Amino acid sequence: MKLSVLLLLALGGASLSSAQTIAELGPAASYIPTGLPGGGIAQGSYFFIKGTNLGPSTGVLFSGPAAYTMGVDLAGTRVRVAVGSSTVDAFPYYTSAAQVNVLLPSTTPIGSGTVTVFYNGGQATFPITVVRAAYGIFTLNSAGSGPAVVTDVNYGVVTFTNALHPGDRGTLWGTGLGAVNFPDNQPTPGITRLEGGVTMLIGGKAATIEYAGRTPGLSGLDQINFIVPQGVSGCGVPLVVRIAGVASNFTTIPVAASGTTCSDPGGLSISDLSAAQAGSLSIGAISLNRSTLTMSADGQSLTSKTDVATGSFSKFDFNSLIRSNSANGASVGNCIVNTFKGSGYAGDPVITTLLNAGAKLTLNGPNGSKDMPNNNGIYSVSATSQSIPGLPGGIPGLPGAGGAFLDPGSFTITGPGGTTVGSFSASITVPTALVWTNQAAITSVPRNQDLLVTWTGGGASDQAIISGAASDSTSGVGAVFICYANASAGNFSVPSFVLSALPVSSVTQGSPTGILQVGSYGVGQRFNATGINYGVVSYSVTNMSNVNYQ
Repeated sequence: MKLSVLLLLALGGASLSSAQTIAELGPAASYIPTGLPGGGIAQGSYFFIKGTNLGPSTGVLFSGPAAYTMGVDLAGTRVRVAVGSSTVDAFPYYTSAAQVNVLLPSTTPIGSGTVTVFYNGGQATFPITVVRAAYGIFTLNSAGSGPAVVTDVNYGVVTFTNALHPGDRGTLWGTGLGAVNFPDNQPTPGITRLEGGVTMLIGGKAATIEYAGRTPGLSGLDQINFIVPQGVSGCGVPLVVRIAGVASNFTTIPVAASGTTCSDPGGLSISDLSAAQAGSLSIGAISLNRSTLTMSADGQSLTSKTDVATGSFSKFDFNSLIRSNSANGASVGNCIVNTFKGSGYAGDPVITTLLNAGAKLTLNGPNGSKDMPNNNGIYSVSATSQSIPGLPGGIPGLPGAGGAFLDPGSFTITGPGGTTVGSFSASITVPTALVWTNQAAITSVPRNQDLLVTWTGGGASDQAIISGAASDSTSGVGAVFICYANASAGNFSVPSFVLSALPVSSVTQGSPTGILQVGSYGVGQRFNATGINYGVVSYSVTNMSNVNYQ
């Protein structure tokens, strides 16, 4: 995999429409939605514009000579940015009917303004917010999430099987460190440092930054040369860059204590990754999840208990595996943040091959048997029960009343076998959930302060999950964070730099819409079946409250 390919901006596609419109724009590397912290467009950075009829039906990528100068017209597409009384011409890097990728001049004033795209005699306008700096990290999946584009000292791309080590040097690639004092559309002339207020956290620890600035000979591309801090390891070690307190997109980096291949307890092992590198890796994943939500508003409360059992069987080729953000979550003791726009976080953008394990799976547990039918390659069953204090549980008319089925105890999941996965039987014991001891005390969460969460109990080998979400009901943008800790620790502080990536939560009919969730997570023994390298069953049991993120 060549670095030059990884650093190409994500090029979307759609059919040509007769109407010229702009649907959205945002930073080209991070894809943080407008309206969220970090969602502004930095002076001298790349950004994308998505819509219809913005350029030719067949995409055109800027390709200039060695001593290139980007122009203001690419295949008939021009982009102008107006802020206050100033108007500047931006430099298109890619144009198509559905998307234009643009380099914003450093001379663009800071503030709110508009972007206008001109093409084929038509034009479309959209709001833009220009900021001094907002770093976006390029990622291997070209969607702003999951593994970051990092290279080692030999410019080899860092992956699960080419991991860095504590004390190693690496280079992070992105855009948005800020303005320069030379023309943005020309190659960067030598070393151009832009290190003011820039910090990098790897696994929550400060990395040593040796250089942060433009990449010599290129336009708008910003690199950060760093040293991996001591005391971090894992395949999903969170990596985030902050400038003047504003966080980039949250990404991950593989760090190995020794050797070239990373590993995580309960996750992919060195042998798993070696097998994937040699060909492909097929995984069966079954999860049992119970969440209990207590909602309070105007002196009233409602408790809703939802049980969900899901299963999937997926085949990853090695290229998909190293780009996926679901192959490994954040390492224990760390947090990751994902942003969204619309109905919620879209999940992993890397598409895998789903395998067939039969028409249904069967779940047997303390409350009897449940079928998990196959729905387009995903096996699932769910039920919800709700109760109001002072009234009997399972009241007729409440959705899913009396349907909860994941009480603590022993569970067995069996599959009859299908066209690509053989028959199997897997088991797991779900323990009594840990007790979130300061749940009632947390009603408002200042986003500029660390948040201490405490609990008791949990299985001996459990991890604690601390997660939350907030959204802005007006703009429809939001963010979700999830942190993992050892359950035996009894407490965890969610860092302020994680909370600050969330928006202020909305309030609906007097009730805050932000969510905070604490619970336990565990992984059972692996199971085997023909057609997969291994299977694993996991569980989570969590309690949720509505809170106000301030």
